[in-house]
Amino acid sequence: LKTIAQTAGAQILTLGPNGEGSFADAASTEPKTCRITQRSSRDLAALLYTSGTTGRSKGATLSQGNLLSNAEALTELWQFTAHDTLFHALPIFHTHGLFFANNVTLSGGGAMMFPPKLDVEKMINGLPETNMSTSNPYSGERRAGSVGFPLPGVDLKITDPNTGIVVPQGGIGGIEVRGANVFQGYWNMPEKNR
Repeated sequence: LKTIAQTAGAQILTLGPNGEGSFADAASTEPKTCRITQRSSRDLAALLYTSGTTGRSKGATLSQGNLLSNAEALTELWQFTAHDTLFHALPIFHTHGLFFANNVTLSGGGAMMFPPKLDVEKMINGLPETNMSTSNPYSGERRAGSVGFPLPGVDLKITDPNTGIVVPQGGIGGIEVRGANVFQGYWNMPEKNR
């Protein structure tokens, strides 16, 4: 690993469960404040690779606006405030743990606590292309056993994968999503974006 990282110009840092390690040592020598760079909603915020379930793994590009739209919608929907503390048990190498949990907590001004160990068997996969698209509301109608309703600003439909026609209520099909939180496209794959 070290040879590969050095060849690629990368640096490997460690962070232990109690906050010790080379990452913490390097961070302790950095300035306490930094200059903030202005960003637009179209600027690239993240490049995440899909699992490749429908073919070759692809780099999904998420913009600042994609992530902000989710954070704002979920902060309001879940009513996160500075009085809330999130027990963050999701992996931060995954979109839900990295973006939703962190950004919603930061947007609401709350606090986060991380458990000392991740239990991978209890974690569920998600999709990097869409960010989070549905949720049961904090108050109002809730649907037990479901993923809830589309978030504000999200259009969602279930379609027959062969015809593209919307399936009847309760039918099985593919999920089609449109909204400000949907990724901008696949990295360096214009043919897939078309």
